Amino acid sequence: MSKLPAILLSSLLAAGGLFVASDPSDTPLPSFADCDARVRREPRILASYWCYCAVALRTGQWDPAVRRLEALLSIDPDNPRPRLYLAWVEGRRGGARAEALYRAAVDGFERERDPAGEVRTRVSLAFLLRQQGRYVEARPELERAEQVAQSTGQEFALALTQLHRGGLAIEEGDYGIAWSLFKRWESKLLPDGPMELQDLLLNGLGNVCWATGRHRDAMRYHRRHAEQMHKAGNLYGEATARFNLILNGSPLLSNGEMTRDELRGLQREALDSALRSGNRLTEASVRLSLAQSAWLDPNARIEQIEKALAISRELGYFDNTCFGLRLLGLERFRADPHQRDASLRLVDEATGMARKSGSLHHIARALIVKNLIHWESGAREEALAETPGVIDAIERIRDLQRDDMVRARAFSEWELSYYRIPAYILGTANGTSSAEEMNLAFSLQERFRSRTLLDRLDAAGATQGIGVEGPWFRQRAELLTRIAGVQRRLLDPSLANEQRSRALEELDRLEDQEGALRADIARSDPSFAALRDPVIPSLNELQAGLEDDQVMLSFHTFPHTTEKTASDPAHWSWVFVITRSSIRALPLPGYDEIEPAVQAFLGLLERRDGSEARGAATLYRDLLKKALDDLPAGIGRLIIIPDGALHWLPFGALRTDPEAPPLATRYEMSVVPSATLWLRFRTMTPSGARIPALALADPVLGFSPGAAGMHRSVMLAEGPRLGQLPFARVEARSLVRNLGGGSRLMIGTDASELLIKRGDLRDFRILYFAAHAVIDDERPERSAVLLAPGSPDEDGLLQMREIVDLDLAGRVVILAACRSASGALMEGEGVMGLARAFFQAGARAVIGGLWPLRDDEAATLINGLSHHLGEGLSLQAALTLAQRERIGSGATAAAWAGLVVLGDGDLVPLPGGRRQIAPLTAGAIVLCAAIVAIASLLFHLRERRSRS
Repeated sequence: MSKLPAILLSSLLAAGGLFVASDPSDTPLPSFADCDARVRREPRILASYWCYCAVALRTGQWDPAVRRLEALLSIDPDNPRPRLYLAWVEGRRGGARAEALYRAAVDGFERERDPAGEVRTRVSLAFLLRQQGRYVEARPELERAEQVAQSTGQEFALALTQLHRGGLAIEEGDYGIAWSLFKRWESKLLPDGPMELQDLLLNGLGNVCWATGRHRDAMRYHRRHAEQMHKAGNLYGEATARFNLILNGSPLLSNGEMTRDELRGLQREALDSALRSGNRLTEASVRLSLAQSAWLDPNARIEQIEKALAISRELGYFDNTCFGLRLLGLERFRADPHQRDASLRLVDEATGMARKSGSLHHIARALIVKNLIHWESGAREEALAETPGVIDAIERIRDLQRDDMVRARAFSEWELSYYRIPAYILGTANGTSSAEEMNLAFSLQERFRSRTLLDRLDAAGATQGIGVEGPWFRQRAELLTRIAGVQRRLLDPSLANEQRSRALEELDRLEDQEGALRADIARSDPSFAALRDPVIPSLNELQAGLEDDQVMLSFHTFPHTTEKTASDPAHWSWVFVITRSSIRALPLPGYDEIEPAVQAFLGLLERRDGSEARGAATLYRDLLKKALDDLPAGIGRLIIIPDGALHWLPFGALRTDPEAPPLATRYEMSVVPSATLWLRFRTMTPSGARIPALALADPVLGFSPGAAGMHRSVMLAEGPRLGQLPFARVEARSLVRNLGGGSRLMIGTDASELLIKRGDLRDFRILYFAAHAVIDDERPERSAVLLAPGSPDEDGLLQMREIVDLDLAGRVVILAACRSASGALMEGEGVMGLARAFFQAGARAVIGGLWPLRDDEAATLINGLSHHLGEGLSLQAALTLAQRERIGSGATAAAWAGLVVLGDGDLVPLPGGRRQIAPLTAGAIVLCAAIVAIASLLFHLRERRSRS
């Protein structure tokens, strides 16, 4: 465990470069003599005095800059301008007088009633205070600067204050606010805005992406920033930007997206730039990065930390000092475990600094390192006692995030603690964990699993949508309409590549605005006060919820376990095996064994020739054999909580040996996001709707498709390549027939997005979609079910952002579409896709596909599923029987194993069978069609008025 990638946040913020980076007039000056001439010519202009700083930045000549500014100040002591930039230089050199100079300059600009000077000085003072970890003192300076900027009406001044406020928000851990502030200015400043503001913006966008795990996006922003600094000849700023490339390189190295040589090259370039420019802040940050390099020996790592710490203490730089202290404590302990107490004193010093500053992420990091030293030194009792405090510190940071995606991404960056601590608890007990310790390990896993979904269900209630009142809601409705317009263009397969690229850029901007608006709405919602502490069930409570023939398998796969760390209990993977009569925790192979085996198995499955049988047996042996061998007699139902790559694994296709039948012939299986959600699904009130199902099949799309599609999938970025789904109509008709009771079928133009969004879905127990699907792993919020538009102002994409607003309390959703049970995999949160959106809207269960479904095979499988549902069986029983029928007919696993039950597989949608459901009344039959007709009529009337 030599690397702690998430700890790098402090260095990132240290070298983030949130400072005035170039001349406000963007006029390069080659020498100090030119600066002297400019001051003589324009003595009341800020840019004249900034000139000295700009030259020093480009040449590293700091002492001459100081002497000239001091000389100017001695000539005119009441002039705040040389005092401002003298303070700026002193702040970067660690001078003790910087703060006093700034405060005196503020007074001077206030006396002169110079708002531009006051704004710039307060912003610079706030940055100095942030460097020292004095965030509480920095905030009012920025607030006052923003008030003054707003009074002037100058857009440059307002942008300057808000971009710095975004930097402070990152340091305080509120990434949603930071992202909102930066994206607000992106379209205005890039690519033609003032260079200084572009520097702040690019750096800020990259920092937020880094902090929330979007490392490829962060690399893009920081690389652009580095190129910009290099082009401008700003060596100081270039060093900062090159260091940020290192931070993004480290996670990419862990993911196999960058080589060690590439990362070492980035480190050399950043250190060289820092030394040549005299950027000592960045020099310290690069040395801390080097200290985490696995290719350095312990003594070399400690040497780099000590050099960085000496520089940071001299400059009074809080972030690097705090980070360096805890990293030095950890490395010294690992080099000599007998120095544990001395190492803990270093970490305690970092903790004290963090608490004094109020820095939540530094507090959490210091507590994590202290806990790690206790585990590694064998101080098990101390480590166990500290664990609740560690988790509480982490969750205070996630509490600040309001937007779902930001919340999930930010939380995933703390994954190691939620994996490592349970692994230590179980692994160091040598198989003798007490009931209390087992509960603690399990509860830590559960606090991490699908947490954003759990928060949403807790805070707002599953059926509470975004609402339709107030200016924010109207703004959001307008944004969604604009998004739909752009997506209608993207769904045109004849759209030229250049036009598609421009449309995608516009879509990015609109989606960012919509996300920021959602975050504002969320912050204004008092229901978010309930987010703090979810109720996690104990193992005994889960046992009580299970039936005699059920077993729950909760997987915990530690990420990136290597051969070197396989013997370390902190890196072990586990599976909890829970029945009504027993609880066991069993070790598993490392993630680096599991993930390739899963991918290889899925690849063989696609060949449809039976070659996956050996891989199916191997995965069974590694994942399930120990868990299932000692089960009580009569177990026939598996409740699976997957983790990592296991989210893609069709467990029903595994075999006890290559010649044995698939497990689906032996067990009924359902998949749940977490045990906590499973217990909630079980206690939901069943839907009281009288009509069994609303089926939407083979919708007529609102664009001309390209080549006919065999599979039900499409990507916006590539353009649609799909056609009609003739078997979808067959399967939908069979479902309506099998479920009976007045079930409603909508096909073609009637299978519309407008119907789903405007109709009353409470009349139906099951919503069934046989349609194409958009699955976007990079931008999960774009994932959608493709329907007929139903109105000219709809695009036919029923996207996640719209699904969550539906009222689906207690209902079942069947998605006979490609990868509808799939999506972007996010550590802890699990799969961010269509199924999750339907759960957030209140669904109790979702049946979807793990991979692209062939149209004819989906029709056969759905026909069997709906037939057994019509007989009054549960969801998992009905699907299992349908799959067994396909197995019996000789179908390959690829034809049946991809359809899975997510959520409450025990739910019986039609108790007693289809005859027990009341038939659809004539009024109900007309209702949905009437809603669509009225909405369309109103739209056309509005359009007609606007044209006339």
